[in-house]
Amino acid sequence: MTTRDTQRIREVKAAEKARRRAEADVRNEEYRALTAEQKLARLDAKLGAGVGAVKERSSLFAAAANAAAANAAAANAASSVLVTSEAPVVTAKKQKLGK
Repeated sequence: MTTRDTQRIREVKAAEKARRRAEADVRNEEYRALTAEQKLARLDAKLGAGVGAVKERSSLFAAAANAAAANAAAANAASSVLVTSEAPVVTAKKQKLGK
């Protein structure tokens, strides 16, 4: 094998590595876009319901619970804003500042 052959092999390997990295980036972006529930469903489809990936499942359950709590808090805040959205009553008189 000549130096030229070795250089060509390195170029091909580098191109293949770049292609695999680009594909991995696309897969990672698609996975990040999923919700915690969707990620859990994906794990269930891949490994079986509740099988394997214990740490990943626990973090996804926690993330789903946090998202549900945040949604509930946002819904409560939105409903309280709607109830108290009446115009405020101004009862205080303006005070004159003395010099």
